[in-house]
Amino acid sequence: MSALNGLALTICCVCIGAGLLSVLIPQKRTGQILSFVLGLFLLVSFCYALNDGWSKLKEELSIAIPDDLSPPQADEQAYIDAVAQTTADKLVDAMDHLLQNEGIFAQDIRISLRISEQGSIFVDRADIYITKAYSDRAEDIKSIVYRNLSKEPDVYVQKQEME
Repeated sequence: MSALNGLALTICCVCIGAGLLSVLIPQKRTGQILSFVLGLFLLVSFCYALNDGWSKLKEELSIAIPDDLSPPQADEQAYIDAVAQTTADKLVDAMDHLLQNEGIFAQDIRISLRISEQGSIFVDRADIYITKAYSDRAEDIKSIVYRNLSKEPDVYVQKQEME
């Protein structure tokens, strides 16, 4: 906020000073030249005040990135793998939630992701493990997962519940 206050104060001072000088300048030929110089000074002052205020405002609003969020420089592949694993875990939670909303309780959901060289993340494989009770809903499960991940999962029916 201090940057915004400083910007407003600078602009007000420049306007008051320019107004006082324009009253004192004679209106003849010299007055036209001095009016041009005064206008140029006013324009440069506004630009400087805006630039200075903008840089101070950016400093005040900038958010420091914690050290633990910055990618490690030495082992970039480990960082990429960690991002893929975290994303896969979140997708598993989301798929589990979507299936539960449809009344399907999966025993296990496994999603593996792949990151391209351009940085795009896409689903490489999706496996859903269900009990015999939900075996008749396998097509529903495939449809739900395909709509949300654009990847048809492999659905496996467990003979007994996983522990």
